[in-house]
Amino acid sequence: MLKQQETEKKLNTPAGGFVSRLQGFFFSHRLEIGLLSVIPAAFLVKPNGMFCSYPNLGIFASMVLLFAGMILRTWAGGCAGSHTGDSKIQARHLATSGPYAYVRNPIYLGTILIGIGMVGIIGDSHLLPLCALTFVVLYAVIVPAEEKFLRENFGAEYEAYFQAVPRWIPRSVGWKKSRTASFNWGILVGEASILAVLLLVYGMLKFAAYLK
Repeated sequence: MLKQQETEKKLNTPAGGFVSRLQGFFFSHRLEIGLLSVIPAAFLVKPNGMFCSYPNLGIFASMVLLFAGMILRTWAGGCAGSHTGDSKIQARHLATSGPYAYVRNPIYLGTILIGIGMVGIIGDSHLLPLCALTFVVLYAVIVPAEEKFLRENFGAEYEAYFQAVPRWIPRSVGWKKSRTASFNWGILVGEASILAVLLLVYGMLKFAAYLK
């Protein structure tokens, strides 16, 4: 029991320094920071027929991206464990099963797909640069912090995983050394709330576009 408590303390103790505090702040408020982009989007949004002569096909493709992103996030969150929604970087084990056998950041990749899908459904190509900027700023801070944490806490195990599995572009086949893990169905509650937020954002941006 004492050994387990010491391990958990190690996994929950953040590193000091300004950069680490900044990374911790970004991680703790990653959802809020992402939603901040909705404010300038509300001023910029003006559907411009970004799919030209193929609006129905474009909307369909955007819906596919959005739902693919939601499925990927849910799959990854369930395989990683309940800590994925926590405000601190932590992990009881190195997640390498499910989508983690193909790409190191499947939850963030799923979020990017959702963002692109949302822009397509709204139909304003001018929102793409804002969407891209939001993800670049957010993940350029968060991802290195997570990698540093995993390298410090899982050592050689993580290094082997790091060398074998890409950060963003999935492998064509799963990593053979990945370990299976039980699926945490409790993740569905958190993902349902994300879907509710997406619907709210969609409604706000559509209303902002209507006012123009």
